[in-house]
Amino acid sequence: MKQKANSNFKHLWKKAKYPIKGEDGFLMAAIGEKTTGLPMIIWFSVQGIYHVPAIKVQSNYAKKMSTKDLFIITIEENPRVIGYVGRIKRSDIFKIIDFVKLTTPILLDHWEGNITSDVVINKMNELITKK
Repeated sequence: MKQKANSNFKHLWKKAKYPIKGEDGFLMAAIGEKTTGLPMIIWFSVQGIYHVPAIKVQSNYAKKMSTKDLFIITIEENPRVIGYVGRIKRSDIFKIIDFVKLTTPILLDHWEGNITSDVVINKMNELITKK
């Protein structure tokens, strides 16, 4: 039986949305292409917003930050994509996953409360520059 090319990514196309609600936005930091090298905005936070370490990703390529229409990528050895990825290209999903794998120690340090958002951004800038 012949499979469709995107059958492995069926879970990416769920119509779930994960907006930032209430005070959660005050506990998160947004970073853009200059820091991540990715063409969409990434949101990261300390422990407490999620039950597992994760980032939220804006599901479009707009340069303006938006707390609506976000999907989640877990911060772990094999990151999982949770929710509807919107207009994000499949190739960019892989770039985000690679970014998460590359920055996992930094993101986990922040999630655990060991470093502040500005330290995360500085460490990411150093890491992306070296890459």
